[in-house]
Amino acid sequence: MLHPQTACLAEGVGHVPPRIVESVFPGDMTSPRAARCMVREHLGDGVADDCALMVSELVTNAVVHGGSSTVRLRLAIHPGWIYVEVADDGCGMPQVTDGDPEAVNGRGLIIIDSLAREWGVLPQPGGGKIVWFILRSA
Repeated sequence: MLHPQTACLAEGVGHVPPRIVESVFPGDMTSPRAARCMVREHLGDGVADDCALMVSELVTNAVVHGGSSTVRLRLAIHPGWIYVEVADDGCGMPQVTDGDPEAVNGRGLIIIDSLAREWGVLPQPGGGKIVWFILRSA
């Protein structure tokens, strides 16, 4: 199920339903690349790079910290905006760090926060979470 924010955004751009694209990836380090490819396959050039970067960061976080055998990716593509969900079965909740410039990791959510119109985390009943974001498109 898509986050309720999707319905609110749809009202602002007409009543055309978004095109939904979904995939399930293994919980291993092959998944970020596969997820980036999926995003680029379904989005236009104007927004694909930012969205692919953001998806890659979230899928990497899900693989490294999610403790899940699978990672689920859902895109809702609409003229003017894209809504993205990355879900895993892990119980830990993402935390934005200070973004130490000397660190080799820990900047993924800073990237999401700087590029997304909105983003958040939805804990799931029975465990797991969905990290979602909304990105404006051309």
